[in-house]
Amino acid sequence: MKSKKINIVIGGTFHLPMLFSKLNNLGHDVKIYSSTPKFKFKNEELKRNIVFIPMFFQIIKKILGYNLRPWMKQFDNFVFDKIISLIMRKADILYGFAGCSLLCGKKIKKNGGKYYLDRACPHIEFQNNILIKESHKTDIRFFSANPKTYKRCIHEYTEADKIITPSSYTQKTFLDRGFNENKVFIAPLIGKNEIRDIEISQINENDGVTFAFIGENLLRKGITYVLEAWKMLDTNTHKLIIRTNSLDIYNNSKIKTLLNQDGIIVKEYYKDINDFYNEVDVLCLPSIDEGFGMVVLEAMSNGIPTIISKNVGASDLISDKANGMIVNPGNADEVYQAMKYFVNSKDEIYTYGIQAYNDIQIIINNDLYKESLRKII
Repeated sequence: MKSKKINIVIGGTFHLPMLFSKLNNLGHDVKIYSSTPKFKFKNEELKRNIVFIPMFFQIIKKILGYNLRPWMKQFDNFVFDKIISLIMRKADILYGFAGCSLLCGKKIKKNGGKYYLDRACPHIEFQNNILIKESHKTDIRFFSANPKTYKRCIHEYTEADKIITPSSYTQKTFLDRGFNENKVFIAPLIGKNEIRDIEISQINENDGVTFAFIGENLLRKGITYVLEAWKMLDTNTHKLIIRTNSLDIYNNSKIKTLLNQDGIIVKEYYKDINDFYNEVDVLCLPSIDEGFGMVVLEAMSNGIPTIISKNVGASDLISDKANGMIVNPGNADEVYQAMKYFVNSKDEIYTYGIQAYNDIQIIINNDLYKESLRKII
């Protein structure tokens, strides 16, 4: 493979460390333009290749704890993109993250290069429509993209030579809107990493089952369907851990009512994520919209089966009724049936967990992200 000059433009962190590592391993010359300062990263080579461009309102947010309004994010993204387009080096490829790379992409193309757009979420039209509908259904707040942001996203999709998504679910939202398979690619966010050795224990027949939900965006993550399923379950000896920092957990009247059930524990923080998974038997992720879902990898790496909706990108990793269970989004009864199955067949939690752990080891050893990038770049 011929080495290429690649400029990465990213407003944040996301999966930048893995992206840089894989492109670097493939022999490419990578320069990063990021709104995240160097000291936030551990990789020394990555630090040497970062040009830090701060976002004004993001700094205000960190200092004052101020929630940014949509126009502030829009302003930050535009100015960030504009500054980089003026100072960035010439390159073969502009690898830009969605929302903040349109001008840079145009500049690269004008100079004979290619514009690759990383879109971790579904097509904005699909995402807006499904979440607006869900917000009306659940009374959980959703701030849809303002017209200018929406238009900018569509412009990025059109301008990009290639769009890189993390899953078949995300890719499909583009293909369903007329995009060609030769333009929209999948690069699963699964790199080659060490998996810690764990001991997967069987649950005693008299012990309760501990289910868990994890996430900040409660609307997208489908929390109401977990809580409604819990209401149907005989929960005398079972527990449901909800790990979130979202204020909606206390401010939304529907969620507050559903939380008032036996066995539910809300926890905001774990110093060590492994402590969380050590308490959990089954993970519940019935999301309405989830481009990928890194928590599924974490659960599988800890030998934990997942109840997951079809609208989670990481459902690509789940073999239904083998290492987890796949349910339809927005269906509390299906979540309940899956929970009930594990409660009534506790030995299957062990069987599914072993399978999940073995499967993720094979998947990680295949280094899917690196191999996907090799083909795309």
